[in-house]
Amino acid sequence: MMNKKNLLTTILFWGSLWGFIEATLGWGFHKLHFHGDSTILYTFGIFCMLSCASRTGKGGKAVFGTAIVASAIKLMDLLMPFT
Repeated sequence: MMNKKNLLTTILFWGSLWGFIEATLGWGFHKLHFHGDSTILYTFGIFCMLSCASRTGKGGKAVFGTAIVASAIKLMDLLMPFT
């Protein structure tokens, strides 16, 4: 059984990895006018959520937490100038 600190650390790792990759690659794909970006980013997001769920053993909490962390990082794009 995983304790709360390890659960939070794992969620933060996979969520931040997903958020940073989606923010940077999504921006790059948008600038390149690449039309297959959603398929790549969707697949990577599913990979991060399933990896977090399998490492923690808590499916619902891990998936939801990973998505919340990734969304929070992705929302930071709104605060960046010239994007």
